[in-house]
Amino acid sequence: MGFNGDLYPTAGADVVMTTSGDMVKYQSGARARLGIGSSADVLTVSGGLPAWVAPASAGATVTTVSTLLSTTFTTTSNTATVLTGLRLTLPTITDGKCLVVCSGIWTRSTSGGANGQLYTDATGSDAQIYGTMRASEFEVDVVVPQFCFSSNCIHDASGDDISVYVWTGGGTQECLGSGSSGKSWTMSTIGVG
Repeated sequence: MGFNGDLYPTAGADVVMTTSGDMVKYQSGARARLGIGSSADVLTVSGGLPAWVAPASAGATVTTVSTLLSTTFTTTSNTATVLTGLRLTLPTITDGKCLVVCSGIWTRSTSGGANGQLYTDATGSDAQIYGTMRASEFEVDVVVPQFCFSSNCIHDASGDDISVYVWTGGGTQECLGSGSSGKSWTMSTIGVG
C-alpha cells in the first residue's frame, strides 16, 4: 500500500489547479480553482467566497493650517470674550483628527489673573473643547505685567471654526498682535486622516 500525496483520489486537486501557487476552494458543491493572486495581494472573503484583492492604500491625508493675530486686541471683560482676529478653520478629513495648538503673550495694566480657552463655533452655540488654561505671569517690569498663554486640544477634522476666548481679572488686557516684536498670538493645527 502506498500514498502519492493526493488526498483526492477521484477528481483530485490536480484536476482544478493549473498554475503553481493555485489553491482549491469549494464552490457550487464542487472543488474549484482559486488562482494565485498578484504579488502583495491579500486573501479575503468577497460574496461568501475567498478572493485575492490588492491591499488598502497605506497613505494618509495630512493638512496643516495656521493663523496669526495681526493687530493687538484689548479687553477689560471679566467674562469669556472672543479674541477677535484669531480664528482658525479646521481641515475636513473623513475620520480624521486635528491637533490644535495656540500660544501668545498678553500684557495687563495691573497685576493679577488672565485666562483663556479654545472653543469650537460649529453649531452657533459655543461648545468647550478644552478646559481653562491660566496664563503664567512673568514680570518684565512692575508697571506692565506680561503673561504667556498656551493651550491645545484634539478635535475631529470636521471643518469647524476654532476660536480663542480670553478674559481678565482686572485692568486692561492686551493680546499682542504681529507688530509686537514676535510676541503675537498664533494658532495652528495639523490634521491627519
